[in-house]
Amino acid sequence: MDKYAEWLVSKRKDGWKVIDIRPGLRKLIAREKAGNPGFRYSGDGVHPGPEGHHMIAREVLAGLVPEIGLAPEVAEKDHRPTPDTMKKHEKVRNEWLVKTGHARPEIPGYDPEMAKRQFPRTVSVWNGFLREEFTVGGRRAFIVFPDKAVVSGKEQLWIWRPQFFDYKPIADLELVKRGYAAVFISMEDLYGSPKAMEVMDQFYRYLVDERKFSGKPVLFGLSRGGLYALNWAEKNPLCVAGVYVDAPVCDFKSWPADRGKGKGSPDDWNKCLRAYGFNEQQALSYKGNPVDNMRGMAKAGIPLLFISRTEDDVVPIEENTDVFAKRYAKLGGPVKVIRRPGGHHPHGFDNPAHIVDFVLSVTGQPVPLRVACLGDSNTFGAGVAGANKDVLRWSHLLGQELRKKFKRKEIEVLNCGVNGRTLLAKGDLPYIKTGEYRNALNSHAQIAIIALGTNDAKPQNRKFLSEFKQNYAAIIAELRENMPGIQIYCAIPLPSWQSSSQIDKETVETKIIPLVKQVARDNKCETIDFFSPFQNKPELFPDGVHPNADGQVIMADIAFRELLKKQPLIQ
Repeated sequence: MDKYAEWLVSKRKDGWKVIDIRPGLRKLIAREKAGNPGFRYSGDGVHPGPEGHHMIAREVLAGLVPEIGLAPEVAEKDHRPTPDTMKKHEKVRNEWLVKTGHARPEIPGYDPEMAKRQFPRTVSVWNGFLREEFTVGGRRAFIVFPDKAVVSGKEQLWIWRPQFFDYKPIADLELVKRGYAAVFISMEDLYGSPKAMEVMDQFYRYLVDERKFSGKPVLFGLSRGGLYALNWAEKNPLCVAGVYVDAPVCDFKSWPADRGKGKGSPDDWNKCLRAYGFNEQQALSYKGNPVDNMRGMAKAGIPLLFISRTEDDVVPIEENTDVFAKRYAKLGGPVKVIRRPGGHHPHGFDNPAHIVDFVLSVTGQPVPLRVACLGDSNTFGAGVAGANKDVLRWSHLLGQELRKKFKRKEIEVLNCGVNGRTLLAKGDLPYIKTGEYRNALNSHAQIAIIALGTNDAKPQNRKFLSEFKQNYAAIIAELRENMPGIQIYCAIPLPSWQSSSQIDKETVETKIIPLVKQVARDNKCETIDFFSPFQNKPELFPDGVHPNADGQVIMADIAFRELLKKQPLIQ
């Protein structure tokens, strides 16, 4: 953000009019904190509260003063709205809403008949897919349609986000590509209250009765969206296929009320009280939060997927996810919790496989078999070149052979190879520090092939070989922690014909390979022998270390034959 701000300010020399509010904001925040240590500019670490908005307005005004010819002292005034000003503002706003035919039950002048009317539909595009926008009960709603439904002639399967639809929609987009519709209806500032449940009920009936959608959607609840998703699932347990929640609020006493370890949000807490029609005492004694109210879901056996962060200081995991999951499991409800390091943001995974597979499974669709290939340049495909490099790599060829053999389209072989990388954590280029390693850990694969060790034979890395087994075992353990039940294959490295000053065959054969085999035995992993079939084929290694296209074909066939020995896993 600092770099972006610096760039924006630099554009002043090109005639851009730029107001930099940050220096003034920092001073105002520091001044407030000096007099009030409990002051919070932002309740959730991202969004400014009422005081923060006042500060922003003040700094924007200061930047505008010279532009609009006002006296500099104008920006120095406090300009805080008085109670009378706020009452006048609310009165004028409500009059305008009545005049324009609003549909908000909480605002005076609510017209139930107006709320029932369906307003004209508009069509737009969302990430390349048709989006139909309309109103239901006076509230903005939309449906993103797939190009082709999951199963032709049957009810449309769908996912439902009741909050934050466009925030990190990676899994949503992948599911739309697979034939699911993605839907949303605006329920701003209702915090999972009974009013929100009424809106959701009406929207559900509209989609199921009039649009002929499936009677069992999968609910997505991010952050405060957890209140909506879990409350509605408990109210309608026979109308839900499953629920995925991410860093979810499961108890409004934790957030936004700030009655626990989290930061809370006074502004949201006041809105929450209004949404429920509670005073604070009534709210704090309320027993209708998700953590207190889950028996219907558990009895119906609704599968739940939680993804939460261990250092979340906005919606603490121990007050929300952990309490809910423990009670739900005790009631016999199926629940899976994925615990990730970090704070409240960001939500989800860069690789949405965990979420996609959950939705596929709870809606009765086939879950892809994924094979993650972790490795160095020989997995990346450095020995093949040209426009067709991707399809010549052994990992791609392995996927083709598996799909052909088992006549399954849902087999994905992921190439997570990176040039020059070592297995050793102290090597010159450790694989564990790459993004591809993180992708492998988040791939939700059922099979992993680890093809590392060749670059550990380089002279600068040999001095760390005493740590090879420990480092290898750590990778295996992390794969198993992220993907319980995964079948792991340790690949015996390819031979090399480079000199001893590079990657020599003797070091690979006498030092690296015995270590790989020992690791496989110690950690109960299978092996794939890439060494023996290539011992007498130096012609397949033009540079002495990387197999060419013909070599990649042989590697794919070797891996394929080893995986066939575990046919039940593949089938």
